[in-house]
Amino acid sequence: MAVKLKVVGYSVFLVKCADGSYYSGMCSDLNKKVKEINYRLEPYFMSRPTLVPVTLAFHEDHIPFKEAFVKHKYLRALTKKQRDRIIRLKKWPLGKELRKFIENY
Repeated sequence: MAVKLKVVGYSVFLVKCADGSYYSGMCSDLNKKVKEINYRLEPYFMSRPTLVPVTLAFHEDHIPFKEAFVKHKYLRALTKKQRDRIIRLKKWPLGKELRKFIENY
């Protein structure tokens, strides 16, 4: 009897809110998470109706939990201008700051 292993990866994402601000997060099911946010089932958005609907601006899928956690913390530490750059380039910066941030975790 063969055993099926379920490969679980995590996603790190940035959504652009209706007011122009950004919200970053990590999850195991990105589509479900975006739906929860738009239906205001996510606790952060329950009391903030002016932030929805959101649009997915950037994401990276199928990464291990620890890497997703560190990248999510990195996204949270960025300024709006830095987040705009990641969205525009559709990739992570490869500079010293990301490597240094990752090494500290």
